[in-house]
Amino acid sequence: SSLRAIREDGAAAIILGFAGMPQSLNLLQGKLAESGYAIPVINPTFSTLRMAECLIDLEILHSN
Repeated sequence: SSLRAIREDGAAAIILGFAGMPQSLNLLQGKLAESGYAIPVINPTFSTLRMAECLIDLEILHSN
C-alpha cells in the first residue's frame, strides 16, 4: 500500500499507523529504497513526542 500511495497519490513520506514494531520501519524503508523510492518512513511515536515538545516550547495550548 505504501508503493501505491507513492505511485498513485505522489506521497512524499509514509507515516506508520502503529508504534509497536520499530523493525518494521527499517524493513519498509529498505524495501522502498530497493524499489527506487528514497522517501522518509516516519515513526508515529517519535513524531508525536516531538510535536508535543514543540508545542510546549512555543507555549501553545490546545483548544477546548
